[in-house]
Amino acid sequence: MKTDKRVACAIVLLAALVVPGIAMARGSRQYTRSYGRSPVHVGSYVRHDGRLVSPYIRTAPNHTKLDNWSTRGNTNPYTGKVGTKAPF
Repeated sequence: MKTDKRVACAIVLLAALVVPGIAMARGSRQYTRSYGRSPVHVGSYVRHDGRLVSPYIRTAPNHTKLDNWSTRGNTNPYTGKVGTKAPF
């Protein structure tokens, strides 16, 4: 009987360790979405001076500059460009 409880505990522990890893492995986009940092797709538009702006992807707006791709220490995952702006 004790062996059955140990096996059951081991299975539960293994599942608790494996399931979050699988969720993260499904893609960074899903992982970031759970933390509110999902990318925002901006459609093309025409500026007031008549120039056409192509569609692009940016970080979701929030109250901090620390997680923006253009901030120093961060890298844009789509272009590979390293951030250069000061965070404060």
